[in-house]
Amino acid sequence: MTIRSLRLCGAALALACTPAAADVWQGQLTITAATGCSTAGYGVGDTGRSIYRNKVSSTEQPSGLEVIYGRSAVIIVATAASGPGADLDGPTTYSGDNIGGRATSALNAYNGTSTLAITPDSTNKFLSIAGTIDNFTNVSGCTVTVRGEYAHFP
Repeated sequence: MTIRSLRLCGAALALACTPAAADVWQGQLTITAATGCSTAGYGVGDTGRSIYRNKVSSTEQPSGLEVIYGRSAVIIVATAASGPGADLDGPTTYSGDNIGGRATSALNAYNGTSTLAITPDSTNKFLSIAGTIDNFTNVSGCTVTVRGEYAHFP
């Protein structure tokens, strides 16, 4: 089952239902590998609190992924979509922003590509995110591999 799948309408019934509005998930995201990132300020093992918001219908805002570290934050928002719910799930382009430890930012300061697999469990209460993000924190040639676990935020 992927984030693109329809939700179950009952525990015992296999009825298809219309997807609800965008869901919000919270958890943590860890950098498991990094290439070309020596000046990015992030490295293998860095873990941050994270929020993921998917896109269910074409009328909603693009999906986004935010990671909050001890003194900084990173947000990426999908700029290409291949259909409802598909924004950050799979290969896509994104616009990103860094929020520094000194209250500095440059909204939509950079662009990149990501290839993320976003997979909910069978209950749709938890999901995992795994894949790569290039141009991480606007460092040319910096690609991070990430893995995260999330719980649905009611």
